[in-house]
Amino acid sequence: MISTKTSLAAAVSLGLAGAGGFACSGAHGASSGSGTACAASADDAIRLALEPNCKACHDVGSNLPLFAGLDAFENLLVYNTALIVPGNPDQSRFVALLEGTAQGTYTQMPLIGSPFATLAAQGSTQIDVQGIRGWISALQPPDPSKIGPSAGAPMTRRLSVPELVSNLQRTLGFKEVGATDAAQGQPASLWVRDPDAVGSIGYSNIGATRTWEALGGGDSLARVKDDLTWSPGALRVVVEMSLEWCTDAVARGDQTVFHDAAPTDTSAAAPDKIRKNIGTLHLQLLGEPAAAADVDAYYQGVFLPAEPRGAAVAWTEVCAALVRDPRYLTF
Repeated sequence: MISTKTSLAAAVSLGLAGAGGFACSGAHGASSGSGTACAASADDAIRLALEPNCKACHDVGSNLPLFAGLDAFENLLVYNTALIVPGNPDQSRFVALLEGTAQGTYTQMPLIGSPFATLAAQGSTQIDVQGIRGWISALQPPDPSKIGPSAGAPMTRRLSVPELVSNLQRTLGFKEVGATDAAQGQPASLWVRDPDAVGSIGYSNIGATRTWEALGGGDSLARVKDDLTWSPGALRVVVEMSLEWCTDAVARGDQTVFHDAAPTDTSAAAPDKIRKNIGTLHLQLLGEPAAAADVDAYYQGVFLPAEPRGAAVAWTEVCAALVRDPRYLTF
């Protein structure tokens, strides 16, 4: 775990108590607004203050699990100089994202709706951007000898079936757009059904349950445990899911897929829009900004070869290729 350099006194001076009701009867740190968790440091206090607005999209199983715990928060955000420059909030992309002034593919957080700064001004957050700026101003670079995961930190693993399904639902927009099975929030072309879910007994779509089992999902009634290895059968189903789910999302023209380009844009008429949209999908699905070489690889190697069969096919191939990337399938 990275050594935390910011003192608790600094956290209090940032106005956390006023912004989020931070108070703790214990000897360490501050509690969340609900009073159920005490922070051990200023970094932890910031983590707890941001959780209500940020954790839903950045928890365990997401592509950037900043709120999986303090280790993750510090290693992936606090001491990630691509996002935060200790002592310099003006040069920290994280601040620009919160204020809605960032450059690049994503200009704000959260991605949809008002940026964090506006939500804070409306009283919908537990800390405002000025508090974040003060925390970063007081932040010191970490001790290099203490950088790294704690002994008990989780190692890279494949996503479980619930994590994979929920990731696909969220990143391909199946929870918010029509033309899906209302009960499942999934494309009608390939359902995945947890046999242990409420209402599963007597469920008529046996194929959906078999898909779950083929992916490695458990079944308590059958006394089958979750399998987090990549068996040949599980990999085959992932290939099918990537194509079926992406086909459905592309057919709907979902905004989560077409953020910077239209479904009908062609390489002859709008190559720059297509490249930009590929970069957005790369960041959205893999959690990493796409380098020019990454965009070119998907544009030249995937989109263009498939385009003669139609723009929808080309976008489906790009989407499916990103879903099958190990960085999407692992945590």
